[in-house]
This record gives sequence, structure tokens and C-alpha cells, in this order.
Amino acid sequence: MKKLVLIIVACITMFSCKDKDNHWELTLNVKVDLGMSNLSGVEVKLQGKKLSSGVYSDVWTDITSTSTDGSGNANLHFERDNYAALQLEVIRSQYFTEIVTLSPDDFQVGEVLQRQTIMTPMSSVLVYLKTTDASASIDLQVFSSHPQCNCDDMGVFHVDGLEELSKTCYAPGGRYLKYQIDSNGPSGPLQYFDSLYIEPFVQNTLDYIY
Repeated sequence: MKKLVLIIVACITMFSCKDKDNHWELTLNVKVDLGMSNLSGVEVKLQGKKLSSGVYSDVWTDITSTSTDGSGNANLHFERDNYAALQLEVIRSQYFTEIVTLSPDDFQVGEVLQRQTIMTPMSSVLVYLKTTDASASIDLQVFSSHPQCNCDDMGVFHVDGLEELSKTCYAPGGRYLKYQIDSNGPSGPLQYFDSLYIEPFVQNTLDYIY
């Protein structure tokens, strides 16, 4: 009877180790870039690209997903496979989506891989320009070094000859957006630089009428 118990314990231990050896685990902590507080309710999706029979698939496939808890932590436990690349897609409403790149080589059996990412509040900017004289013109250009701002990617906003323009772009909330205006009309040319504070989670208006 004693031998039988030892055999059962040994078998349980063997299978437990085998199961453990066949899995990887990671923990992601998510914070808000304004104040660096922990962010709960964030969807975290683990995606991978596989090598199958020596053939590389360049398509991201969902492996598993979870959400961050009250401490901003998300834990993912998944089966090892022939992954050539791994990434985390971090999603929450009213925030810019973040991508966390992972390497399969970073994972060690029996250890929890720890990563952290910061999410930025999403805001929109309504650019409105209008000329009230047929000889007038306005050029407005936005400057931003933030990778998630696309207002500067839209080039120069331009109107002339009794035109009006209304376009929406996206910018990170809680910081200032710099811009330059070059206008011309009956009063002559005018150039000035200014900035607009971007309120988080809402639409902000950048307007100029000449």
C-alpha cells in the first residue's frame, strides 16, 4: 500500500512537471501616463506568429486574452508552441491602443515574465478655419513629437477666398499641442505661434477666422 501511494505521488509529480514545462506565463502592469496610476479594465490580448513545418505564417493569431484588475495587472498563462513572434495588444475605450512586443526567447520555464506599458488618453481636435475676404488665405500647421498624434501628419491646413475648412484629427490628452498660423489678406501678412491645451477624452477646437 505504501509503495502504491509513492507511485501515485510520483505520477502526479511527473504529470504536474510536464504540464508546467509545457506552459509560459506573463504578467503585464498597465498605467496611465498622466499621474502613472494603475489602470483597471484594460483588455489584454496575446497574439503570436507561428512556425509550422518550417513555414512561417506572417499573420497575428489570438492566443488568449484577459483584463487588468484593480491594481492594473493582467496575468496570462498559455501553452508553449513554435512561436516566431509574440505581442500584446492592449486596448481600453478612450485610450490609444498600445502594442507590447515580446520575444519567445524571453520566456523561461517556471518563471513569470513581467512587463509594463503606459496608456495615453485619446482626444480629438476639430480644426476650423474660415476666411471672410476673397483675397484672404490661412495656413495652419500643427507640431507634435508624440507618436500617437496624427494632427501633424495631415500637413498644412489651408483655406483661401471665402472658404472654410473643418477637419478632425487625434491627439493625446493632458498636454499642449503647438501650432503655427500664416495668414494673408487686406491687412497684410501675419504669422504667429501658439499652443492649445488638449483636454483628455473630449473634442477640442482649434479655430481661426481671418
